[in-house]
Amino acid sequence: MNNAVLIQQIYPNTPGVKMLELTRMHHQAYCDKFAMDYWCEISNPLPSYDVMLGSWGKIELIRRALDTQYQSVVWLDADTLIVDLQTNLRDAIQPDKIGACWHRIPQLNHWNVGALYIDNTPNTRAFIDEWLASYPPKPQWLEQGEFNRLARESRTVVTISDKWNATLDVSMVPDAVVLGFHGQSNTEYRYNLMQKTMDQLFPTQKAAPREVREVVQV
Repeated sequence: MNNAVLIQQIYPNTPGVKMLELTRMHHQAYCDKFAMDYWCEISNPLPSYDVMLGSWGKIELIRRALDTQYQSVVWLDADTLIVDLQTNLRDAIQPDKIGACWHRIPQLNHWNVGALYIDNTPNTRAFIDEWLASYPPKPQWLEQGEFNRLARESRTVVTISDKWNATLDVSMVPDAVVLGFHGQSNTEYRYNLMQKTMDQLFPTQKAAPREVREVVQV
């Protein structure tokens, strides 16, 4: 087992599945290069939780990774793409902290949970446990809102450079490591943007065939 893991997950039979299929082989190659494990799941880790109340499966998978004793845990939403293949995602990890990018949008200034960079310590594990225990959430902002509420009440979450979640029309930077497509219209539109970006930056990369999708059981 490597000392770091990249986690991505999407619920089965949802429009977002093909986004993971688009990037899975690309992200697997990245993880192989930097000696990181890759958990790429098309699954529902918490079947008793209402999927309409947010993406709580990601929190459960993060918790499992921390329990597995990875020192560094990175979560990336399905609508993200690693674009800098020379930079190690471990570089975003802050000691004893959960790193997230601060998004400034009219609806709400907030830490965006589409990309999280976690150092495995008792302090960060306690935060993740509390985040998971905050289900069911308030109707607005769902697990995103609960994360920000808890972050404001603690010193566990720190703001990291926008390059770790450079989001279109929100926080683009010239030195992006991870490109985020969050909030770009509907899933189909985001997928098309991601595919176009992949074709431009990595023309030899192909989407993972549906029949070879891997669901990691942890």
